[in-house]
Amino acid sequence: AIEACPSNRHVDLATFYQNRSACYEKREMWEQVKEDCTLALELNEKYVKAYLRRSRAAEKSGDLVLALEDVTSACILEKFQVQSSLINADRILKALGRQHAREALAKRRPVMPSKHFIKTYFSAFSEDP
Repeated sequence: AIEACPSNRHVDLATFYQNRSACYEKREMWEQVKEDCTLALELNEKYVKAYLRRSRAAEKSGDLVLALEDVTSACILEKFQVQSSLINADRILKALGRQHAREALAKRRPVMPSKHFIKTYFSAFSEDP
């Protein structure tokens, strides 16, 4: 259908790419899903299903930033009326936050406590026999 469709029928082509990406999604071929959804979105930038499918594929392949961008775009196009999209956005945002927190903790170097904290801590033992 993609090869037979005239190139000036953007909406139809976007639908065909989106349908092919659905087949790739069933086979768990995440990179092909993202490629076809990207092609569909280049042809029809308001195609909510393509944003949502690419978001799922990006999440499965570990690209949480793209997943969050896509699910947010879908939420905006749906005017924040679809509960399942909002739940997906929340889940992806939490996962991305956990990922950033792990990265920040891995890079964090130990810091000595402040002088005030040390003084207060040891003053608690001044009455110790």
